[in-house]
Amino acid sequence: CTYPRPPGNATRSLEPRMSQLMSTKVFIISERSHWKDEALYEGIVDFVEMHDVGKAFEKLYNLSVPERQALLDKRFELYKKRFNPSEILRRAKVHLLFQKKP
Repeated sequence: CTYPRPPGNATRSLEPRMSQLMSTKVFIISERSHWKDEALYEGIVDFVEMHDVGKAFEKLYNLSVPERQALLDKRFELYKKRFNPSEILRRAKVHLLFQKKP
């Protein structure tokens, strides 16, 4: 997370490990994070309070195998779309660096 955290906020960065985890096509349950990170990973990561991690795991565990696989496939496709290199560069507004200045 590149966003400043308020003092005393225990949220942790997602970025260092997210691509490694997602490339292995796994479910991710995360402790709450910065709201901008949560928005970016919405539909891909389950963000919960620490005391609700077990409930989130149980919810996934209770799905049938085909339901779990369909959900995992959906999340993986969303991740690939949202984090392809072109999309990352677009969000970073890199194209603006190449525009002529007046």
